[in-house]
Amino acid sequence: MSKILILLLLLVIASPESSSLDFWQYPEIADKNALFVGGFAASLSIDFSESFSFADNFSFYYPELFLDYVLPIGLPFSFGVSVRNLEPDLFGFGIRPGYHINVNDENLDVYILYVVSFVSTEPFGLLEWGGRFGLRRRFGGVFLSIETGWRLQVIYFGLSLKIN
Repeated sequence: MSKILILLLLLVIASPESSSLDFWQYPEIADKNALFVGGFAASLSIDFSESFSFADNFSFYYPELFLDYVLPIGLPFSFGVSVRNLEPDLFGFGIRPGYHINVNDENLDVYILYVVSFVSTEPFGLLEWGGRFGLRRRFGGVFLSIETGWRLQVIYFGLSLKIN
């Protein structure tokens, strides 16, 4: 239950003036052919087991860079790629197909992703996948980006820019 409350709190903070959801229209911020480039520089791991704890779980390690392109196909789908450096000998590459939800706020992009990543390890590779929920909030010319997985165990914090 606390996970749902945290998610609702993030939505209220991100968009106090939004009035309705529109699943079929492009958001103003993520219109057709929009290109976002950015990165996640920090992550926060949350332990929801017995006690709610943030201790020793915030890190600036393992940055992830991404490029998301909103497709001009009539519905607000996007396709993106990401790269990350996990350790000196581990490298990850991923794809990020997504769907954007119009919340009638010209400064907010709400989206759902399914991220599939390949991590190079010796002697074999590792395949990771899972859903993510994300927000981009515009502050001037820069976007604050926040993404989390379905279980809200890790929250990613970063910045992005809209190229066109």
